[in-house]
Amino acid sequence: MTIQGKDNLNGSGLAYYDVQVDGASIMEEPLPANAKQFTLPDVKGEKVQVVAIDYAGNEKTAETELASDSAPIDNHAPAVKIKSPEALSVNNKNKIKITGEIEEASEIKEFKIDNKTVPATYNKTNNKYEFSYEKKFDDGVQSFTVKATDKWDNTVSFKRTIMVDATKPGLKVKGVPETVGFKGKNPKVDVTVEDNFDEIRLYLNGSEIFYHEFKEPYKMRSYKKKIDDLELPLKSGNNKIEFKVTDLAGNESKKSFNINKAKK
Repeated sequence: MTIQGKDNLNGSGLAYYDVQVDGASIMEEPLPANAKQFTLPDVKGEKVQVVAIDYAGNEKTAETELASDSAPIDNHAPAVKIKSPEALSVNNKNKIKITGEIEEASEIKEFKIDNKTVPATYNKTNNKYEFSYEKKFDDGVQSFTVKATDKWDNTVSFKRTIMVDATKPGLKVKGVPETVGFKGKNPKVDVTVEDNFDEIRLYLNGSEIFYHEFKEPYKMRSYKKKIDDLELPLKSGNNKIEFKVTDLAGNESKKSFNINKAKK
């Protein structure tokens, strides 16, 4: 933008200029009186005013439309898509990688995850910004907040909730004999299962024998269950018995036993 100004004959002298957009100054410091050029920053508005102020405080204003080749105003907030982890997904690790992409017509000014600045790299192939960030979570129903701001200060912010369970379930088996006589009855054992979440499955030699379902409201509720007098079906000879317990995130614990039942 070219600036040409002079004071009136016998005037006090031109002191400085102020540059305004739609009547509001965009200057941090006044423009000196000898300025001939000024580069407009990316600004929102319709008209530019240049105000000349002399040493007596008198003002004179010149006004013009913003140039048609100015950067277009973007009134739309960035569109953030989190690819992983998915909403309400169950994760069996405490360190979780958060990945995704941002669609933005102008330029990303700032991107944050839980108030920490995260780099968003522009991909020319798909015309999107991409991000990847690893964050550590404790076990439980957790959430994180993403916030994206473009150069026009349009902002989008939202929260994603996930579940984290990196702890193996507990498994105790009592009363397992090493041997059973030929005419002996099938032994009965006591099995105790527990976990920090209340979804748990118990298997005996691959067959599910107990299940407790995780239901809403979604929160971490510890669970413990004792199953008394569980009968172990045996055949003559060596019997391999395996107990396996799994939790909400697929963590598992196992206990194996060998029981010999006497033959004729």
